[in-house]
Amino acid sequence: MFFKRLVIIISCVLLCVFSAFSFAGCKDDTFTVRFESGAVDAELYYGKQVQKVSSSSKIVEPIYIRPGFNFVGWNRSISRLEKDSTVVAQWKAYDFQVTFYANGGADESGNKIVTLQTDSAYNLYENQPNFTKEGYDLSWDLDLKEITRSCSVNAIWTPKKYDLVFKDINGNDFAQNITKINYNDKVGEIDITPPAISGKRLAYWENQDGLPLDKGVVWKVDNGETLYPKYVSDSEFLIKYDINGAQRGQKVYSYSPDSELVLIDPIRVGYGFNGWLINDSQVPKLSQDITIEDFKVNGNYQDVCLTAVWESRPYRITFNTDGGTLLGQWTKDVWFGETLGQLPTAEKQGYEFFGWEYNGEIFKDTAVWEVPSDSTFKAVYKAKYTIRFSLTTTIGKENTELECKLIKWGGVVNDGITQFTDVEFELVEGESLYSKYGFEVMPVVDPIEPKGQNEYLFGNSWIFVDASGNAHHIKQGTIFNSESLNGIKGGDVIILKPNCKMVWSPRY
Repeated sequence: MFFKRLVIIISCVLLCVFSAFSFAGCKDDTFTVRFESGAVDAELYYGKQVQKVSSSSKIVEPIYIRPGFNFVGWNRSISRLEKDSTVVAQWKAYDFQVTFYANGGADESGNKIVTLQTDSAYNLYENQPNFTKEGYDLSWDLDLKEITRSCSVNAIWTPKKYDLVFKDINGNDFAQNITKINYNDKVGEIDITPPAISGKRLAYWENQDGLPLDKGVVWKVDNGETLYPKYVSDSEFLIKYDINGAQRGQKVYSYSPDSELVLIDPIRVGYGFNGWLINDSQVPKLSQDITIEDFKVNGNYQDVCLTAVWESRPYRITFNTDGGTLLGQWTKDVWFGETLGQLPTAEKQGYEFFGWEYNGEIFKDTAVWEVPSDSTFKAVYKAKYTIRFSLTTTIGKENTELECKLIKWGGVVNDGITQFTDVEFELVEGESLYSKYGFEVMPVVDPIEPKGQNEYLFGNSWIFVDASGNAHHIKQGTIFNSESLNGIKGGDVIILKPNCKMVWSPRY
């Protein structure tokens, strides 16, 4: 009986052990990995998005391409995955260059042109140059938060608005005693009437330093001002002025029939003074030629208005082509306070003419000339490179030669044509392949499907070998200049060979 029971117990144990091994053998040891692009504009270029594997060593990383971005890895380590997981692609935007032009302003170091290289509109906004210009508020002609490609940005200057506060002779306020003026605007007729004083009348307004404010003064003070009335006797005649853009200064503001008149010439930078127009006269008279007899109307002395007459002075600009060839005249006469007008251009082998520089600033045809001297403009160029795509490449130890074709991938592709035919084109210093076109230029090797033949994949970069034999990996976002490409210079031909690798072979 005991023996029979022992046999039953042993049989049960063996059955349990056998069942356990059978269950373990039937268990599914695989897990699923899902690869997410991490961005709505990223596309799957090669491989499978969802993979079911038995270990992390069996995972084949897919390749996503996102126009304007470099793939920098996944959000978690793939080699450590042991269960169902989702991994997400991580991206870094291509660097791009933005050149800021101060257009009459400058930063604290005196720079009027600043070039920044960055990888995001946020960083560009945070590091924008702090240009300043007396009397003006700064804005830009482009929205910095929207810039993602190489470009130029120009400063826009809006004049500040100031208060002119008029007080009475005792420094007290009175009704309607404030008016507004923009920086660099001419002061108009001051139609402010202070409280009356018996036996006196208002001659002009002056600041606390005794400096008069005349009609026609160009406001060049980066603040407002408080003004006080200056009175003369009722028995005197007034001389009012329209100085028409001149600097502020002391003048004679009243006269009497028995006074000796001594007028003072006003000063205006860049202009020659041609005299005064007396009231409604059409012919100016010089200060030294005017007497109080000129102020009579029908034989009676009167209040008088003197208007300054100016003549803009010409200045000569000489052009320095910096080794290039001038397309136009070597000199140009310009008038102070007027636009430059059409400027000549220049050309230089291997370079693109960018403009004319003077005192750290690029001048355009529409610029107003406000330098009271003859000057020399120097030509500014940007290096220009010839980019030539090679449609053949070699791969592997056997140097297998492959033929490729070029396609557009993603980005700004609006013409509906995917094949890219510009095998040779020009690229200007500071540009990248992506900033030139706004899409990825990709080589593909036919046939792409593995049907008994080797399959090759573009390695997300091009190979450029410089004159010294050094190989450079050129990505879609690589900025072309002498620093990034080991001393290349304007006019160089840069041959880009596809960087391909074998991803499938019938021998595997």
